Amino acid sequence: AIEGEELTFQFHQSQLQPSPGKASGKQPEIRIPRGEDRRPLPTEDEKQKFGEWVRKRMGKMTEQQRQQIGKMMGEKMKANPGLSDRQKGEVFVQILDQVEKQGQRR
Repeated sequence: AIEGEELTFQFHQSQLQPSPGKASGKQPEIRIPRGEDRRPLPTEDEKQKFGEWVRKRMGKMTEQQRQQIGKMMGEKMKANPGLSDRQKGEVFVQILDQVEKQGQRR
């Protein structure tokens, strides 16, 4: 979290369950939220806090990791063009987690 700031993230219950194959050493699955997202649009304050959190987190990554994140996110958005801003944020956080975990294993 950002010092002195509170962030709120909403996840679907399926995203909180370990994905099958995790114990087998396979890469974790990036789950794309399905269905219509009826949550309200993020507020400007939420967008700003999320942006600050992302910048801080990505600032600790290598250039190669940032490029990998960009490539993975581009692929997910191309394959799923109808995602809401909140759904895109959820997918992005999953990709950040995956890339960070890969970097920790090396």
